[in-house]
Amino acid sequence: SKMIWVAYRMLPRSLHPMEVVFVVNGHVCIRQDLPHVWLHKSRVIGISADMEGLESFKEFSQVNTIAAGCGGLTSKGVDEGAQAWVVPNTLCVVEDPSQSGVLNCLPRTLGVPQREEKDPWTFAASIFRDYSQDDEVVSSNCLEADWHNGRLGQIIRTEAARNEIVDCLGSIYKQVMLAYWWEAYGNLEYPEQVAGVSMYDFRGLLARYGGEGRGALLDGQSCKGS
Repeated sequence: SKMIWVAYRMLPRSLHPMEVVFVVNGHVCIRQDLPHVWLHKSRVIGISADMEGLESFKEFSQVNTIAAGCGGLTSKGVDEGAQAWVVPNTLCVVEDPSQSGVLNCLPRTLGVPQREEKDPWTFAASIFRDYSQDDEVVSSNCLEADWHNGRLGQIIRTEAARNEIVDCLGSIYKQVMLAYWWEAYGNLEYPEQVAGVSMYDFRGLLARYGGEGRGALLDGQSCKGS
């Protein structure tokens, strides 16, 4: 059986736009993409009865204006001094011919979208799973290479002090390398620049995170800024 829908009622032409509101999920609202105006006085609309047979009333202060069946005179597109009649679009109600005497307008209810449950992010399931991760062995090797290539071992005179500093750096050297990379590559502005941290920037880094003054990292005695 093929269902046929016909236009049964049409609104007559009018020079005044219609004022409409939309009822969605029990709330009276307007469409932001359509023209809308504020009312001089709030109005109340009755919402059809729910499953328990209760009817509710909602107050609203804004309405959409729809130019349905609005015709009029215009001089656009014609010779100067002449006028042309604009044929409007007609708004009609489409319904079932077998129930042409019944017109039900019910509030629309939108379904609640189901949220897709996502698994927590893991390195093994990510697109980076084929990359080599830096572990403690890698950071230990980096510390050893940087220690031998730098001058810190020559500046610190006693063996006990040197061992103490190496032991302290060994537990946090991965974070030290990440901080260096952040500072070295984060300030690059031009391709021809060389990545690195100057002594001036390093002093600012110590002052920013460790503080400066009495009781701070740059206290002027144990650690001097200049």
